[in-house]
Amino acid sequence: MNKDLSNLVNLRNLIKRDPGAYHAEFKQQKAHFESSLEIMALRQDGQEHHNHRESKAFAEQVSFMAHVAGCYPEDGASVPSQLLELIDTHYDSLTPYVRRTIVQSLILLCNRDLIDRLVMLPVFFRLFRCQDKELRKMLFSHIVNDIKRLNESSRNEKLNRSLQNFIFNMLSDENTKAARKALSVMMELWRKRVWRDAQLVNAIGKCCFDKDAGKLTAALRFFLGLDDDDEDLQEEVTGRDYKMLSVQAGMMRVTKRRKKRTRELKRQLKQLKKKEKAWDQAEAQETTADDKDKKAHSSVVLSFSALDLLYDPQQMADRLFSQLRRTNHAFQVRLLMMNVISRLIGRHKLFVENFYPFLQKYMQPHQRYVTQVVTFLAQASHDLVPPDWLQPCVLTLANNFVTDRSRPEIMAVGINAIREVAARCPLVMNEELLQDLAEYKKSKQKGVMMASRSIISLFREVAPHLLARKDRGKDASVAMLSGEQQELQYGVPNVATDVDGGEMLHDALEANGIDPEDLDKKDEAWERETRIDLLKADSDEDDDDVDERVLMKFLHEDDDEDEDEDDGEAKKQPKADEEDQDQDQDEDDDGDDDNDNDDDDDGSERSKRRRLPGGASTNDNEEKSKKQKKKELPLAARRILTPHDFELIRLEKLKRKAMLMKGNTRARAAAAAAVAAAASSRGTAAVETSDEVDMDSIIGWQKKEKANYAERWQSVLEGREGRDKFGRPKEKQGGTTNAVKESKKPFMLVKHKRSIRAKKREKFVLRQARMARHIQNLKQMAKSNHKKRKRG
Repeated sequence: MNKDLSNLVNLRNLIKRDPGAYHAEFKQQKAHFESSLEIMALRQDGQEHHNHRESKAFAEQVSFMAHVAGCYPEDGASVPSQLLELIDTHYDSLTPYVRRTIVQSLILLCNRDLIDRLVMLPVFFRLFRCQDKELRKMLFSHIVNDIKRLNESSRNEKLNRSLQNFIFNMLSDENTKAARKALSVMMELWRKRVWRDAQLVNAIGKCCFDKDAGKLTAALRFFLGLDDDDEDLQEEVTGRDYKMLSVQAGMMRVTKRRKKRTRELKRQLKQLKKKEKAWDQAEAQETTADDKDKKAHSSVVLSFSALDLLYDPQQMADRLFSQLRRTNHAFQVRLLMMNVISRLIGRHKLFVENFYPFLQKYMQPHQRYVTQVVTFLAQASHDLVPPDWLQPCVLTLANNFVTDRSRPEIMAVGINAIREVAARCPLVMNEELLQDLAEYKKSKQKGVMMASRSIISLFREVAPHLLARKDRGKDASVAMLSGEQQELQYGVPNVATDVDGGEMLHDALEANGIDPEDLDKKDEAWERETRIDLLKADSDEDDDDVDERVLMKFLHEDDDEDEDEDDGEAKKQPKADEEDQDQDQDEDDDGDDDNDNDDDDDGSERSKRRRLPGGASTNDNEEKSKKQKKKELPLAARRILTPHDFELIRLEKLKRKAMLMKGNTRARAAAAAAVAAAASSRGTAAVETSDEVDMDSIIGWQKKEKANYAERWQSVLEGREGRDKFGRPKEKQGGTTNAVKESKKPFMLVKHKRSIRAKKREKFVLRQARMARHIQNLKQMAKSNHKKRKRG
């Protein structure tokens, strides 16, 4: 046989160049492959693990058949099915190298469309049961990237549904590792924004009730979004890589430089830049997903929180809480369950009455992770929770944390926790407790003082009547005096019917010499011009050939408006003029009838317009009623407010508040009535809260601890960044060294030195050794100078 044909790699290249010329060689290799395949299938006792050479030869045959099977569609059609059957049936008895080779070959065949994905992916999921970590990592990466690639250009819902159903069934697999990998695939596809539907979220939600702690923890972390932060992952990866490369570059400064080491460093830097470029491209794709110029086949995936896509959040919260009460998992897992339940309650405003007493028993200063527990209490609070459910927890926080015998850090945590709960459910606070907490505003401990002042600031906006008069502040006192601040009631939503201060805009415009009716007319003219421009843009014709009939429609509307104005002026005239007008109108009507009889086509539109006894048409009355209703609406509802309008509103508010504080009785009464009317249309101001509570807001301000040696040294290194290095520069800037200057001095000036006088008393042996070293140095210098001259 030819030497090139004995090597499978060379034969593979030759077949790809000219498949017809090497068909016989392919048949020979295929027969050899099938015989080896039968031998591997018959061996199930594990003997092939000891024959490494035979396994390597079989792996080369598998790789060869996978590369050239597409060149012979008829003869190579059975190769994918044979490999699938072998790996699916005997994956336990194959060596790791052979398993990975077969999987790589199947991936190659799938990329060339020689095997169906719906047939191959189930086999890959079953391979997760194999005790091969590298193989599971390879399968996981391929499955995620393959499904992502399928959904990049267009979404095949039928294929996605089939794959999802199979993966959902894999979640209940007996093999724990296979089930965990299936769950990881689902979460990774969610994180990469490939599958973002409710069915996927609810399938992961079922894993929250699994007995396996691994699946349970992964599902809980998924709903909390702890593994869904791409930016943090990017910063962590790039920061770690840069640190590693900087250490390597620093080592090259002090060690001997090698070409291989320099080449390796450049290669790693190139890979890191490529990774950063991929992150930037992914971020750019997300920001331009809703671009107007995107392709027609591109799909837009809306981003929702996983908690928003649950079918029945109340049922899930109840089941999860019942599992929490009887579980014996580690305390970290129970904290995750508490966090998910609290987020569900706060997000969907659920009612789980027994959850608050369950958290109450953990609210002790000595309790481990007590800060997280009080954070969960704040997350589970909302305005629809009955205050009776939360008041025992708030009193427990006040009695156990906010006491004079507690440390300042513990007191700050207690006050901040009460503030977060009260921000979401203000009715839980009573006057006595609030005034007691407000007394800590003059505490010498900064953390306690800041926590107390924060809760005072909160209730100045929410319920200032609960505060003492000295703590309400000027704005809250004015709001209470004017009636702007309404008393909170359970279950009454704060609905805004007007812009904040919208009633004051009319007076503010008149005070500045601006007529609001003139603004309405300008807005109507602008709206009419905009509508004409839109019709021009929507028409298929050119701008010069726009249909005049479409444009004249708006001109007729202007004429109708002029007629309405004329009719309004006519009604204001005396009765004598009205009689003359009636006679003229009758004559006009007769003339119209004559014209209608003469030409039916020209008067068809006017005949449809029925006249009323007053001379006005039905359309005219409808337009008048529309205008009248429009004028009855608030000014903020008739036109779009500009920044100038909001500035006028702000100034008008300041004026009225000044009148409330300093004006006479009549002026104060008028200003208070105006402010109260504006407040009634706007509703009571509510503090914006989030369903997730930051733990730093509970901890509050803390005194900075003294840095240890490692932190101080880190600070020193950071301070040296960007500065010139200490010491003498490596490159000589100018002048001579002290040694050179010393050698050039006359002997008479240096003979008195101790080192010179010591040479006279030096022993002969030492002098001889010193001279030998000097001669050797001179020889080396001469040799190096000779090499330099030779190169030159």
